[in-house]
Amino acid sequence: MPLYILNRPDCSYDELREVVVRAKDEKEARLLASAYKGDEGTEVWLDEKQSTCEKLQVRGKSGVVCADFYEA
Repeated sequence: MPLYILNRPDCSYDELREVVVRAKDEKEARLLASAYKGDEGTEVWLDEKQSTCEKLQVRGKSGVVCADFYEA
């Protein structure tokens, strides 16, 4: 199962800025990221206009691998 890196350029305190997840497809990757959200809420991770999602070529099981949380 591939890794995906999701990123959002506009970030503030107590918000998730970037996350790496293992998922079967982009839809699942966005759902996993939205479950790991901060004060920005879930919609930013589900909306491709507010966040990017890039597939990385690595195998393994579903789940969050790495997250970058901007906290005060």
